[in-house]
Amino acid sequence: MGATPLISAPQVAVYINGKVFGLVHSFDWNSSTPRKRVHSIDILQALELAPTGSDVSFGMGIYRLRGGGGAEGANVTVPLPDLASENYFSVVLVDIVTKYIVFQAQQCSVESQNWSVATKQFLMGTLNCSALSWSNEVVALAGR
Repeated sequence: MGATPLISAPQVAVYINGKVFGLVHSFDWNSSTPRKRVHSIDILQALELAPTGSDVSFGMGIYRLRGGGGAEGANVTVPLPDLASENYFSVVLVDIVTKYIVFQAQQCSVESQNWSVATKQFLMGTLNCSALSWSNEVVALAGR
C-alpha cells in the first residue's frame, strides 16, 4: 500500500516570499469572478454574462515556529503608522511529502491576523489575506 493521495494539514508548509513561515493547520480560499447580465433593446432575456472582475481572498491557520516573529517577522505587515509603506508578498503552500504546490498567490496583502495559545498547546494564528492572482498545481500563474 503506497502513500495516501489525501493531503493532511500538518503536512503542508507555507512559504512567504520564498522562506518557510510555518506549518498549516487550516487553509481556505475563495476565488470569485462576478458576472453582469448584458441586455439589448427590445430583448427581455440577457444576451450574455460578462465578467466584471476577479477577486481572491484566503485565510490560513498556521502553527507558529520559534523565532518566526509572526506576520511582522515575515515582513507581511507593518506597524499601523507605516501602513502606507506596506509591500505585497507571495504565498506558496507545499505538500511536504510530495513537494507539490497546493496553492500559490502573488501580490498578497494581510487584512487581519489573530494569534492564540492555550496551556500546553501550540501557538497558532490565522492570517486573512487578499491577493491579485492565484494558482494551484493544475492552473499555472500567468507569465510562468
